[in-house]
Amino acid sequence: MDIYQISENLVRAESFISRGDYNSLQHACLELRLSIERIVYRKLSKLGDSLPPNVYRTWQAPRAMKLLLDFEPRADKPAKLEICLDTVDGKPSGEWIDMGEYRMLSVKWLNKNYNKLGKFLHETSLEESAAPTTLKSEDLTAIVFELRRVSESDMILGFNRISEISCECCDTTIFVSDSQINDESEVSCYNDYCGAMYIVSPVSNEQFRTVRKYPGNDFACKECSSRISVDSVVRDGYIKCWSCKQRYMVGWAKVNVAHAPE
Repeated sequence: MDIYQISENLVRAESFISRGDYNSLQHACLELRLSIERIVYRKLSKLGDSLPPNVYRTWQAPRAMKLLLDFEPRADKPAKLEICLDTVDGKPSGEWIDMGEYRMLSVKWLNKNYNKLGKFLHETSLEESAAPTTLKSEDLTAIVFELRRVSESDMILGFNRISEISCECCDTTIFVSDSQINDESEVSCYNDYCGAMYIVSPVSNEQFRTVRKYPGNDFACKECSSRISVDSVVRDGYIKCWSCKQRYMVGWAKVNVAHAPE
C-alpha cells in the first residue's frame, strides 16, 4: 500500500543510489526530501477543512511537523485501530477487528534527516568547503528503508476538532485544537512579523477562553498605527511592523522603541 503516494519517488531514489556517483546521489537526496514533505503535508491536511492550505504549504517539513504536533501531540507516534462490534452493558464484548496501522516519521528522525538531505541540494558554502560532509549511499539507503516502512501503513489518522481565534494585534486567524485547549497551551500568531502569544484554556465542553500571555506587550506603529507585538522578541534587536514594514529597534534594557534607519 502506498498511502502517502511516494513509491515512485523511492524507486527513483534507489535507482540513483545504485549508480553511486555524487551527482546521482544528489538526485536521490531530492527524491527523498520530496517524499518526506509529501508524508508530512498529507498528514497535516487531515487536520480538517478549516485549516487553509496556505497556512502550511510554504513551510518546510520540520516547521509543518511542529504545527502538527501542536494540534496532535501524538501525531508522530505509531498506532493501531481496532473495533469491537458487540457490547454487553455498554462495554466491548466479543471479537475485535483489526482495521489497520498508522505510521509516521518521528520528529527526531525528521529533523536529523530532512536537514541532512538539504545540505546536498545547495552549493557548498566557503566554511563547509573546508570540511565537506560526505554523502554516503548507505545513509540514503537507510532513509529509503524508513520512508518505505511509513508508506506501508494502512491509514492516516486524525482525531482533533479545530477552532479559530483572531490575533488582537494583526487580525491573523490562528487555529487551535481541542488538545491544545484542554492542555491550556500557548499558541503563537502565524504572522512572522507579529508573533503575539496567547494561552487557550477550556471553559466548558463547547467553549474556551483566550488571553494574551503578555498583556499589553505591544505598541502602536508610528507610521500606520497598527498594533505591533514584541512577544517574540527575547533580546535587543530589530522588528518590523506587520502592516507597513516600518522597522524598529527594540531595547529591553531601556524598555523603549525607536525608528531605525535602513
